[in-house]
Amino acid sequence: MIYIFGYRSLRRPLLRTRPVGQNLPLVAAISAGLALGIGAVSVSLLRNILALAPLGPAEWALVLGVPFALLGIVEIAKLLDTRLRRRAGRSTS
Repeated sequence: MIYIFGYRSLRRPLLRTRPVGQNLPLVAAISAGLALGIGAVSVSLLRNILALAPLGPAEWALVLGVPFALLGIVEIAKLLDTRLRRRAGRSTS
């Protein structure tokens, strides 16, 4: 869910967009989703009801690392798109 912040603007890098806190519905939705997901795995009653196994450190590293890797991929794609657009603009001039 973290990588969705990269899609707030399809052209501008995340650090050049308006602050994340200005979009409170998005922040609330992502916070609620994260809380539900983490709660389902962390709270033993929910874990038992949902028949989930507790996560070890390696699994938590994946849970935390993959969304940030996806965010990085989105940002790299925006950078490449910007560079290709600039290059295409120069060649048509």
